[in-house]
Amino acid sequence: MKEFIFNGGKVTFTTANNAPETVEAAPTSTDIEIAKGTLTVAEPVKFNSLTIKAKANSATNQPAKVIKTLKVEIGGSTYTANDINSNNEYVINEEVYVSRTSDVRVLVNLTNETAPYTIEFDNINGLSLGQGEYENSSRSFTPSSVVAGSIQVAKLKNKAGKFYLTNKDSTNQKVVLGKSTEVTLFDGEINSNNGKVSVNDLFVRGNYAYTYYVT
Repeated sequence: MKEFIFNGGKVTFTTANNAPETVEAAPTSTDIEIAKGTLTVAEPVKFNSLTIKAKANSATNQPAKVIKTLKVEIGGSTYTANDINSNNEYVINEEVYVSRTSDVRVLVNLTNETAPYTIEFDNINGLSLGQGEYENSSRSFTPSSVVAGSIQVAKLKNKAGKFYLTNKDSTNQKVVLGKSTEVTLFDGEINSNNGKVSVNDLFVRGNYAYTYYVT
């Protein structure tokens, strides 16, 4: 009798249609999105690490000087890399769980470096993931040979703006419908590198989500 082994289906990275190719940000900016896409899975999987790799250092490419922290959001979970290693890699040495097809975002917080640099990265693909395992079948797999597609990471240009905002409180806030609860959505500073600036209007835009609880 022949034995057939099913590995749980393809795992695929896809870059979002509206993902930026180049992002400009001022020093000390927070939560700057440099990559956006989707990780498609046929069943729950986990990986023992995740690596975002910057290209080799040059006169204009100095990620350690510009990036303070790098975060990857996958399916509602956030994974943080605080340091870059000697190979110009931001390595997340913890298990990354993906229970279903999920959005993927890469966010960076910047240092106070004001010199103009353009940071470039490799795409996120199967080589970016550590050893994988299909949760339902407990079968291991090597992502570099199984994971298809990639997510493009934008070029990051460090540019001292004439006027910019710095957010010190970027945590998610929750409120209960019908209750008067005051939450802080933004706690930061307005900075100007061009003398006195008058602000006439300030608009807040964003996405929202709500959850019903039935008791």
